[in-house]
Amino acid sequence: ALSVVDFSRSTYIDHNDIEQDGYAIETGDDENPIVLKYDQRLISLQGIVEMNLFDLVKFEGGIALEINESGLSLYVNAQASIASIFQANIEGLIVIDSRGLALDFKMFDTGIDLGPVIKWEIEEIRLVMNTTGQNVVYQIPEPLQELAGKKTFTISNIPPNQTEVSSFYIAASAKGNIELLSILKMKGDFTFLISEYKTEINLSMELDFPVLNPIGVAGT
Repeated sequence: ALSVVDFSRSTYIDHNDIEQDGYAIETGDDENPIVLKYDQRLISLQGIVEMNLFDLVKFEGGIALEINESGLSLYVNAQASIASIFQANIEGLIVIDSRGLALDFKMFDTGIDLGPVIKWEIEEIRLVMNTTGQNVVYQIPEPLQELAGKKTFTISNIPPNQTEVSSFYIAASAKGNIELLSILKMKGDFTFLISEYKTEINLSMELDFPVLNPIGVAGT
């Protein structure tokens, strides 16, 4: 059977025999019960998740999701894989509230293996955005702190590799190498930034052919 408690209509009798709003949980102290009141919408989910779909899709790690009247936050710290084709470590945070949007997601030690057709090894790929103009400091839930190796996650109001505070920015970066048909090999990195003060793209790449000398490309 399914039982539902509507806290918005619940009442209890306090120690003075006066009816009060809320749902009271006894604590052994009649004067100080725990009172649950419905005064805002709330969805809260956190914990360690382990998923295995026929050994094809695997996901293991921590997730914390909270949605309330103030906004939304989602934190993920996990390992994911799809058969022998794809595997990655993932850590990320997104916060949406009255200040704006802030997110920081990265995948590292990532690989995509399609046999002799393509092999892609990614040291790190990262996307960061902050439209709040403030440092956004997220308190990692205690059950996930050991997994994360820290207690807080901060999305800075200073873009990566910059020194000035920006009221908004979006930045992306990647570093790794690709092998095509076991013949063409490419390795390199790039960074991309749009901020209050500048737009900037940096690229560094090296192409390696079987017969020719390696070709390097770099630019800003």
